[in-house]
Formats: sequence, C-alpha cells, structure tokens
Amino acid sequence: MTGPEAKKALKRCEGLEADVKAINPNENSSDVSKRITELTDEVSQATIPYWKKDELRNTLRALKKQVDDRERAAKAALSANVGVEAKELIEKNIGEAVLVAPLNAFSNTKALDAALKQVKTLSPTTSAMFFTVDALAGKIFCLCIAPKVTLLVYSNFPSTGQVL
Repeated sequence: MTGPEAKKALKRCEGLEADVKAINPNENSSDVSKRITELTDEVSQATIPYWKKDELRNTLRALKKQVDDRERAAKAALSANVGVEAKELIEKNIGEAVLVAPLNAFSNTKALDAALKQVKTLSPTTSAMFFTVDALAGKIFCLCIAPKVTLLVYSNFPSTGQVL
C-alpha cells in the first residue's frame, strides 16, 4: 500500500495497539477473555502490516495465557478452601446418618465432588448432600452421595423370609 491507504492502515494499527495496551489482565477474567477474543478477530481482519499483526496476536496470546493462569490458580485455591471446609464439617459429624450442607464452591462442581469423596473416606456410613450457589451465573449446583446399603434378611418370618 502507498499514499492515503497506507496512512489509514498505519492509523488503524496504532488504534489496535492502543486497544491491546488498554487490556488489564487483572480485571474480571470473563470480560477480559471476551475482549481478547474480539481484538484477535479485529487484528486478523484488519488491513495492517503483517509483522504488526503477528506482534499483536502474540501479545494477545500472552495476555490470554495470563488470564487463564490466574483463573486456574483461583479455581485451585477455591478447591483447597472447599476441601478444608468440607473436612472440618465431616469431622464434626462423623457417623451421622445424613449430612446436608452448603459449601462456597460457586460453580466449581469438581470441588463439591472432592468434598463428597472426603465423606466417603472419613465417614463411609454417612449419606451427604452438598450444594453451592453461583449468583453471577444464576445457578445452584448440588451433588450427593449415599453409602452402599446392606440388605438384612430375617428368616424368622413364615415361609421364605423377608428382605428389609
């Protein structure tokens, strides 16, 4: 490109660079991820120098990785907190027939599942139901577990016996 078209392309490139620099990876991760995706599409479709396209794409990839790493670390910390909370709850109620409790796992059902596995390990005779509320998503998640039931056969009934 030459002349006015080249100037337009350079101006567009400067605008995209400013948009990329304005991204703060420490903000709400879903908003940042959405903005990164939008900018990646804009950069791909823009008529700008190819070396600038590559540079902007690499910068956006690095930002996306930062956001994903931060989100992964937050989920891991949340799972650890839910695990500690569940363990304390179970230890206070070992041997109870039924345990129903809310946990602060938001939408992390893996954390709820891990909490239920702790019930199975620490108090194998307890049936448990854990639930969590994710207000941002407008959802409630609920998982439960029940121990295997042992069937008792009483043979003192007339005829063949009855299963209870």
